[in-house]
Amino acid sequence: MKHTIKKYVISALRFLSNIEKEQWILLSLILLYIIYFTYFTFQKHELFLTGRYDLGNMDQTVWNTFHGRIFSFTNPDFDKTMSRLSVHADFILILLAPFYLIWSNARMLLFIQTVVIAFGALFVYLVGKKILSVSYSEKNIFSKNYSSYFGIFLFAQSICRKTKYF
Repeated sequence: MKHTIKKYVISALRFLSNIEKEQWILLSLILLYIIYFTYFTFQKHELFLTGRYDLGNMDQTVWNTFHGRIFSFTNPDFDKTMSRLSVHADFILILLAPFYLIWSNARMLLFIQTVVIAFGALFVYLVGKKILSVSYSEKNIFSKNYSSYFGIFLFAQSICRKTKYF
């Protein structure tokens, strides 16, 4: 057992030592983005600034899917249970249901959205590296611009209010 843990620690340290400076910068920006927007969206949720018709319905749908009632939620207009598929075809909600094993809360959906948006910077970095074959500084400029682009900030805010974009 100790030998296996030691082996994993050594391989993790070897992996971390091979990460280039630009990749550390990128990972730092992604982590900073995740920390800030997780805090931001959680605060908006705590202040009841997230929508019942969007985030509330998705939270209830994911919770019900996790508990075996796939895509069902309470219709806010008629006080009866109905299928989410009659309103939206959000099939990705099935994939989000297992995350409710970790934390069965609407904030889990907000956290997952924040992480997905943040890792868009990694995609931009890889496009710059593989497809465009740009230099070190240009790849970092692309990723930094993505992470600090005001439109991404507005997009994250709109997700906090209306989660239809996920």
